[in-house]
Amino acid sequence: MRELEDRDWIYTLSRHRGVGRKTLWAIYEEKRSFEPPYNLDWLGRRERDRGFLTGITAKQVYEEKVERKRKGIQFITYWDQEYPDHLREIPDPPILLYYRGNLDLLRKISIGVVGTRNPSAYGRDACKMLVSSLAKSGMVIVSGVAKGIDTIAHQTALQHQAETIGVLGNGLDQIYPAQNRLLYAQMAQHGLVISEYSDGTAPKTGFFPERNRIISGLCWGTIVVEAAAKSGSLITARYALEQNREVFAVPGSIFAKGSEGTHYLIKEGAKLIGSLEDIIEELPYHLQATFQKKPLDTEAMHLSAGERALLSSMKENSLHIDEIKLRISKDFQKDFHIFLLLLVGKGLIEEEAGQFYRRREV
Repeated sequence: MRELEDRDWIYTLSRHRGVGRKTLWAIYEEKRSFEPPYNLDWLGRRERDRGFLTGITAKQVYEEKVERKRKGIQFITYWDQEYPDHLREIPDPPILLYYRGNLDLLRKISIGVVGTRNPSAYGRDACKMLVSSLAKSGMVIVSGVAKGIDTIAHQTALQHQAETIGVLGNGLDQIYPAQNRLLYAQMAQHGLVISEYSDGTAPKTGFFPERNRIISGLCWGTIVVEAAAKSGSLITARYALEQNREVFAVPGSIFAKGSEGTHYLIKEGAKLIGSLEDIIEELPYHLQATFQKKPLDTEAMHLSAGERALLSSMKENSLHIDEIKLRISKDFQKDFHIFLLLLVGKGLIEEEAGQFYRRREV
């Protein structure tokens, strides 16, 4: 039997239902290794867990190692070089992270975007506007792949060919919510999806607050777009503060229940934001120039004649979709909506509320 590493023991231990990260950390603190035997005195009366820990064998660990490689299950541990340094800094770091996608994204400067699962039209528009600006600046967008603001943040990032990380509160083989199956696949291919929960772990209410500490821990700052007074997004903001990270909040109407949480954060010291510049100025000075809005090279994009005609018909002020269509030649009106979507996807035109569009300065 080939030699086993600590990470192999961690994998098998973590898959047992009664062995969480606190147990794993206790094992490590006791002996600086994960290979048995273990001191079980601190386990108290949890006989089921005692039985598992006393019965675990090298043969079992090796067989699970072979099986995970066959299934293509990938993970990193706290002690691996690929584990992000800024996540090591938080008070309760995950001991391992399962992943699908581009692990290099964990080394890049990223920002968290969170909010309600039931956003208003204002919240959706604010999220799209901020994330599109952040995406064009080159920052990695991190969120939780939940309904609402999370989904909008990931989708907007992908639409602008930006990098995005999804942090799950369940195993990577569990798609939750089910409606995000396509989004999940796109992120695994073009971004990164991570979880501290092993395959087969279904989503549970208690897992989502734990997931939130990873979202904030990966990022230098977290934006709360729209949140009610008791929103789970406030948990993410609290974690961010405990981890000495920046917290940003988008203001809303004083009459909107869905903005009570963000208004509370602002009163407590979160920075009120309304633009990319509000966020960038909080970055360390030596990084600010890196994330300013980048000019676009339209020549390198090889625009079609229809795309060029539509783009040249627009000024920098907002125009309604009907007005834009009237401005272009009849030769291109048949495929007008296709050209418009292509230009939005390439980041040359920005979509605003009410079917208005604005040409981006280049």
